[in-house]
Amino acid sequence: MAYSNRIQMEGFLKASASHCVQFARACSPFLGRKGVSSFLRAGLLFGIIAYLIFKLSSIGWVNIAQSLPSSPFFYILSVIFVFLPILTERIIFPLVSQAKSTPSIKIFIRKHVINKAVMNYAGEGYFVQQLSSLPGLDLRGAAIIVKNLALLRTFSANLWVVVLVLAALIFGNFDAFYKIASVSPLLVIALTAITLGFCLGSVVFFRKLTRLKFGTAGKISALYLLRSILAAGILIAQWNMVLPGTSLAVWGLFLVVFFIAKKSPVGGDLVFVSVALTLPGLGDNSAAIAAMLLTTAATLQVIYSLGFVMTSDFMTRKPVPSAKFDPSKRLRLNVAT
Repeated sequence: MAYSNRIQMEGFLKASASHCVQFARACSPFLGRKGVSSFLRAGLLFGIIAYLIFKLSSIGWVNIAQSLPSSPFFYILSVIFVFLPILTERIIFPLVSQAKSTPSIKIFIRKHVINKAVMNYAGEGYFVQQLSSLPGLDLRGAAIIVKNLALLRTFSANLWVVVLVLAALIFGNFDAFYKIASVSPLLVIALTAITLGFCLGSVVFFRKLTRLKFGTAGKISALYLLRSILAAGILIAQWNMVLPGTSLAVWGLFLVVFFIAKKSPVGGDLVFVSVALTLPGLGDNSAAIAAMLLTTAATLQVIYSLGFVMTSDFMTRKPVPSAKFDPSKRLRLNVAT
């Protein structure tokens, strides 16, 4: 019965997506390309939220509320998880830049928050603008730095997904991957082709993509991979707080889905929650898993929102000192007039 409901829901979402695309094409002469892309992103996000509500309703909202994580360390780890990529990029920046100075940590925080809270890579434009104001850097030089960082970060992320998938297969998740592939074979083939293609393409066409030295690029990629390993350790530690004793094979499958869902341009956290709730191996722990994943997603969004507000110009702008009244100047002005 549950499998039948899932098939019906997937059919509904596919039909809705098809109608959204057709409607967007019909409206393209009036909306323009930017309006169509915004409409499609909003439609995609709506579809994800609709499926997530459907899935959570089948689990039971009361059961989910009763299973919310209570340990403060769970939320402390979420804060560490948010700042890990920010500090990593702050450490990496001098390796890829020839600038005489490094931007403040505030700029790295705001860039990361915009990428996560608004849209993937949306913060890169902000970062380019901020870098171009550094001594010795112009707009072109700043764009090259951001391009090199994005290239190596994306290469490392795709390589990390390949490593995770191979590890998950070794630990005995072959049946789970087979079930996922049988449900959405085209999606799995597309993701595999994109991931492997980007990894191989980055190596083969390295000299055409960047002028960085191989040694420098290797160090930066290693630091990005180390960041991913630490992030995976934080996630597993959080998940074990909620469901201690769960096999590493199950968490390995969760990690694969998490790091693939991060590639989604819209609602990566919601995509992860939606897919994770359908993974095998959960048993009777669906309510606890749902509460854990929803709490993590909500906590991250709160942290991103606070980071966005705290790094805004309104919060960091220094007050303009008020001019002191000088009677002698006022007197000379009156005499002159």
